[in-house]
Amino acid sequence: MIKRAPALRLPAWALALLIAILALDVVSLLGATRTIIGYRYNVDYGEGIVWQQMINMVAGRGYSPIGVFPAIVYHYPPVYHLAVAALVRVTGADPLFTGRALSFAATLASAVAVGLIARAAIATVGDRRTAIAGGLFAGLLFPVCQPVAEWSATMRVDMLACLFTLCGLLLTIMALRRPRLILAAALCFTLGVYTKQVTVAAPAAAILGLLLTRPRLGWTCLVACLVIGLAALGTLTLMTHGGFLRHIVLYNMNRNEAHRLWSLLPPLRAHVAFVLMALLGCGIAWASFRRESGGSERRAILLILGLYLILRTLMLAMIVKSGGSSNYLIEWFAPLAILAALGASPAFAFAVGERPPAGWPFSPESVAPTLLLIAAAIQAIPLAQWGDFTAAAHAKAGRLDRLVHAIHATPAPVISDDMTLLIRAGRSAEWEPAIAAELAALGRYDEPAFVALVRRRCFGGFITDGDRGDTTYDSRYNPAVADAMDATYPRRFIYAGMVLHLPPHGLAPRDCPGIR
Repeated sequence: MIKRAPALRLPAWALALLIAILALDVVSLLGATRTIIGYRYNVDYGEGIVWQQMINMVAGRGYSPIGVFPAIVYHYPPVYHLAVAALVRVTGADPLFTGRALSFAATLASAVAVGLIARAAIATVGDRRTAIAGGLFAGLLFPVCQPVAEWSATMRVDMLACLFTLCGLLLTIMALRRPRLILAAALCFTLGVYTKQVTVAAPAAAILGLLLTRPRLGWTCLVACLVIGLAALGTLTLMTHGGFLRHIVLYNMNRNEAHRLWSLLPPLRAHVAFVLMALLGCGIAWASFRRESGGSERRAILLILGLYLILRTLMLAMIVKSGGSSNYLIEWFAPLAILAALGASPAFAFAVGERPPAGWPFSPESVAPTLLLIAAAIQAIPLAQWGDFTAAAHAKAGRLDRLVHAIHATPAPVISDDMTLLIRAGRSAEWEPAIAAELAALGRYDEPAFVALVRRRCFGGFITDGDRGDTTYDSRYNPAVADAMDATYPRRFIYAGMVLHLPPHGLAPRDCPGIR
């Protein structure tokens, strides 16, 4: 134990302030989530299509070949969709509510996993109370990082995929002492990949790290992942007559837009303090790693975490895909929070009266002001956008309810960017604008045939986010489709923040075979 003079009690108070502010941010997120989960319509563009994909999968129509219309692409494997469907069947709850609730529960469980991994990592270089403080810090930090908070309560696959991959990583670390757990880790890793196929960084880091430190365990994990993964692939391929691979590989294509790399900057600026702390954590991990030899538990854990951060950082380049958003940063914040806790662990050690870990380049007494600055940075994490949303949500929902009644009364199909409107109206979302635009640009969708349907007025109307000249609109409706909409659906109205494109009065559809 370190004896501290009264003048050096500041680190303990700084640590208490740090944890308190993080806890308040989590409480703030919980409060905002109550309204978000109960909102009846889109919070994110992709929610409606995920809901429709789930409906089709349960009905046995998942991963079917796409035509001109209907044309639905299945972007992800089915684990999240089937999990939501199972919960809906058991509880009888609204599917959109259930999907969001599952995502938020996965967010909180992921935070627990992050905290436990951070505690295990810090325990390799520090004492028990330091590890507990660091684990608490990392677990509270992860859910209030901006991209995680933004996506935590959406009907999207990201948070459940993150939970599976973090559980796999935690079980891998536990398997260093209890080797049989590596099979459970492999199962979690595989479930993660079959929830969102790009969650490969954690299993790759775990397998490579184990192969370099505990080869037998590494080979067991690799073989188990391959056996489970290939069995699932074969089953899905047979059940869908090859449709699973066709959708996941051939249809799930996007144009690359290099300018999207700039969208990484705002989240990085908002969390620069944590990035710097993580860099310090990397330094501590490297110093400790170099002192170890062979297959020690400390060496294995630090190597796996270092590889995880490196691989996830490299994968941030995937945001250049058209439609790429801040969800590409969600999983990256997991190793960042873990290594940030490791970077701050000497300060935590000094605050709780234990010896600081070796490898810390500064005197622990000098970092108390830094902790206070970090606390201020945490307090500034922008959760305000949820407050803005919840304040207007109920009023907007009332207007959208009336729009749903109008869609229900329309005899022809309606195309909508907010696909939850169609499902609420008892219709199917049968054409997704964004992916149709991407496939047409890549020559994998018969856009001229769809344009012909538009010009024949085969649809009751279009409901879009924005209009021509807006970035979002132009990315979802290629010029040929937009020209046809302008010519055939010239009446425009702005309603509940959306643009309604309607045909001229009294003109009926012409020659629309197969269109219900």
